[in-house]
Amino acid sequence: MELAAAPGRFFGRMGRTFLEGLAHFLALFAMARRLLILTLVQPRTGRRLVSRIAVEQVHFSAVQALTVLLPTAVIVGSLLVAQFSKIAGVYDLGRVAVLLLVREMGPVITALIVILRSGIAVTVEVSYMRVLHEIEAVEMGGMDPLRLIAYPRMAGITVAMLCLFFLFDLAAVFGGYTANWLLTDLTLDQFMSQVGKAVTGADIAVGALKALSFGIIISVVSLYRGFTVERRMTAIPANCSAAAMESMFYCLVMNIFISSIFYL
Repeated sequence: MELAAAPGRFFGRMGRTFLEGLAHFLALFAMARRLLILTLVQPRTGRRLVSRIAVEQVHFSAVQALTVLLPTAVIVGSLLVAQFSKIAGVYDLGRVAVLLLVREMGPVITALIVILRSGIAVTVEVSYMRVLHEIEAVEMGGMDPLRLIAYPRMAGITVAMLCLFFLFDLAAVFGGYTANWLLTDLTLDQFMSQVGKAVTGADIAVGALKALSFGIIISVVSLYRGFTVERRMTAIPANCSAAAMESMFYCLVMNIFISSIFYL
């Protein structure tokens, strides 16, 4: 009897896991929808406070991240061009830089940095606010927690993600030229000419679309995890780890989805 019932229990667990995952995804989608509606419809009351929080989030997520992002971009660009200079030939370096740095590695590595710095920080902050009943205090004060807490952080992270993406690409191209200058005879004018010919408006638009999508994904997942954490301190570390892993997974899936639409 137990052996006969084993397949039923297995498929039952699979079904429950699927339904729980579907419910979680729909809850994320619903939260993203509400935050995007707040972007389009902003009440006049409290705009100054919301704007100040959003600016502070941009400063934390973008300006303070430059000390990590710029050296990382230079190192990645130089290593990438250094490796491909041995197999791709001198006249392919500009195209290699565009294909790998601008299209794929730039958005993904930038998203990873934003997740590690801002996504986890937002999850910790909102989780503590929930555990310490600060979110309930906001509701009792007659304010919408999503507008006061979630929306400015989503706006700040998304704007920061877009800005950091462009800065990463510029720094990576600079690092690529540094490696090119050390390893090949290609001049700066020739290298930049190759990069300029390889970069198209579609590459810039697709990169910006990825950056915006990643910013929304990171902020929504981090905020949702913070708003739904269990009311105990010991649940916060595991919740932050889950938010980081989930954000990275969704960013990779979105990256594949966007690339398959525009490049395949």
